[in-house]
Amino acid sequence: GDPPPEQQMETIIVQSTPKREVKADIAELEANIHNQLALLDPTDLSPSRAYNGYSHNFVTVRDEHRFLMLYTLLKRHSDQKIIIFFSTTKTTQYYSKLLQRLKFDVRAAHNGQTKEVFLSEYLEFSKKEGGGILCIPDFQNEFAIPPSCEWIIQFEPPSNPTEYIFRVGRISIESSSVAGRALLFVTPEQFGVLQYFKAAQVKLREYEIAKISQVQKHYVALIRKDETLRRLAREAYHAYLLAYASHSFRDVYKIHDLNQDKVALAFGFTKIPKQQGVTDDEQKREVDRKWKPVKSEKNTNWMRSEKT
Repeated sequence: GDPPPEQQMETIIVQSTPKREVKADIAELEANIHNQLALLDPTDLSPSRAYNGYSHNFVTVRDEHRFLMLYTLLKRHSDQKIIIFFSTTKTTQYYSKLLQRLKFDVRAAHNGQTKEVFLSEYLEFSKKEGGGILCIPDFQNEFAIPPSCEWIIQFEPPSNPTEYIFRVGRISIESSSVAGRALLFVTPEQFGVLQYFKAAQVKLREYEIAKISQVQKHYVALIRKDETLRRLAREAYHAYLLAYASHSFRDVYKIHDLNQDKVALAFGFTKIPKQQGVTDDEQKREVDRKWKPVKSEKNTNWMRSEKT
């Protein structure tokens, strides 16, 4: 049988996914996405029509337990297709690499890739039968319609709670015998986000994950000895803070309510990682600048609204 999670966490295996030629399929995928969009109009969808058949859930999690909770959930549903949404490109890159190292079947699609590579990863996941994971940043554009899956997990705060609710309504599970389930990770300080479900007349259930895997010390050890993962984790941590500080729904996501030491644990650090070439004071000023109302900067990403 499989070794316990604690042993698996210490098994370091580098997995590489060969690049697949999908030129003929890319145009088909883009056309399919645009066709689906043409049939969907948020203003024309009543709650019952938009969300019927989809189970909306939230799970209460402490910042320091965020990754442990995700790891436990993925281990228990390894035979199912799962999409995980993150708040930035950097966190998408980090957690996808981490999960690959832990022997999960993972693909990632984000703004750090060319449009062709992004579509290739997206398409391969769409076609895949059986279990698998797609890691993708939270964004709002034509690629926001996810492929068929059993789970959609909002691991980090959605950029727009209302858009998140509608996005879940677009999950297609017609080819699956398992009802789709959406799961939003929420800390006690973020319970204000639940009001948006009430406003949209969407029934929301609390989901419980019992007996989370106690692998934190092995997680920390892995990050400590792996230089590449440690660099990605450090970049992801700081990107997460800046995204949180610049969140437009500040009635829910308040950067000054975050315990940054506990947030660091979710990235595999026992203390706040220093940003290379940036002093603590400079980092604090940058977070404070993001918190204050500022002019929105021009976004040159081909993937609109995605944070890096």
